[in-house]
Amino acid sequence: LDAARAAYEESLAIRRDLASGSEDPENQTELDRVLDNLGDLYREAGDSEGARAAYVESLTIRRKLASTLEIPESLHDLSVTLDKIGHIERDAGDHAAARAAFEESLKLRRDLASSLGTPKSLRYLSVSLDKVGDIERDVGDDAAARAAFEESLKLRRDFASNLATPSDRRNLIASLTRIGDLDRDAGDKVRARAAFEESLRIAREFASSLGTPESLLALCVSLDRIGGLDHVEADHAGARAAFAEFVGIARALAASVGTPESLRYLSASLRRIGDVDRDQGDPARARAAFKESLGISRDLVTRVGTHEYLRDLCASLDKVAHLALEEGDLAEARAAFDESLPIQCDLASRLGTPSDRRGWVWSAQSCASAMIRGSDFGIARSTLEQSRAAVDAISELSDIETLDTAAAWWDRWREVHEVLGDQTIVKEARARVQAFRERIEAMKAASARNEPRDPST
Repeated sequence: LDAARAAYEESLAIRRDLASGSEDPENQTELDRVLDNLGDLYREAGDSEGARAAYVESLTIRRKLASTLEIPESLHDLSVTLDKIGHIERDAGDHAAARAAFEESLKLRRDLASSLGTPKSLRYLSVSLDKVGDIERDVGDDAAARAAFEESLKLRRDFASNLATPSDRRNLIASLTRIGDLDRDAGDKVRARAAFEESLRIAREFASSLGTPESLLALCVSLDRIGGLDHVEADHAGARAAFAEFVGIARALAASVGTPESLRYLSASLRRIGDVDRDQGDPARARAAFKESLGISRDLVTRVGTHEYLRDLCASLDKVAHLALEEGDLAEARAAFDESLPIQCDLASRLGTPSDRRGWVWSAQSCASAMIRGSDFGIARSTLEQSRAAVDAISELSDIETLDTAAAWWDRWREVHEVLGDQTIVKEARARVQAFRERIEAMKAASARNEPRDPST
């Protein structure tokens, strides 16, 4: 990366000289391309501010070129840079700025798709729809996310039927996964399974025909989703089969290509198979899987350090902590939580996504549980107090996992104050837990009847 950065920075200096004082579109275009590439390099290296500066400068040039030239290529280039700005803002937790960038890009691509109608223009439209859907998921608007994802899925089904290029199949797998995730989080396991099984079938065909790392990673995602659903439904044999295949593919990829992405998938697969081992009463195998996952996650944070890898580190630490709790090793559990919680607090505060807040709340209540077992009630209370704003923020959301996490937090809050003798808080906590349980049961019942969910329930 250092050599590539030096080369791009040298190229940038040359392009600046050529473009200085010149309105020639060719010189300006070459300058903004170097800026875009340099921004990509900065982002890959974890230098978000360097990436932002490069993208913002590129955006200024591309806005001017789009206004001056008014040709499809210049409008497309502008949409690409808007997407990159959107990613930087999303990574920084500025959802409003990210949404503005993605929506402006989406409008440009709708116009291009409408005027051109080419496969390329329609493909980029589907990409923009996914980006807008992802940011809606980040802020908890699942209805808006579903609308965007379903429009994207329709486009991708058409591509897969008519053109069936490798990228079309990969994108269809991604769309089905997004829709399945929404259904799963809403408690509709039947629809989620249908989406995940279709995704898995296509992914197997994709990997079998190409055998590229990219196609194999797509298969890993589908195996992860179907195995996760089997695990939730207590189909341990199905979950083990899916996760074991996931581990095998990810381990082979990590050995052959050794990229951070391949190692990240291996770490995730080990957490998954460890969950099955733990649930089937084999803590030794579970511990081995979780510890290997943790070692990989630590290494990746050292090498890359972006928020995705920090989340993975916290996930691995939490697995180790929860297993230690189950085995009565409070010291190991506390050490893992002590390392994980500050990272999760920072991610939740800095990025503010529902998933980051939920992760912090879940770990805080789990850590409090360990403190309660060790009779450290004051520390348990302070740990919960630190995450109080996060639990309040996620309490308004309407997916089952999040509501279950909020209910668990209030149950720990009740336990602490029962010992401390504050019956007013105990009464409030019990009422909160009951309210969350009623909302969860109502959502499950509506899902079983395939009825639309009332977000207020």
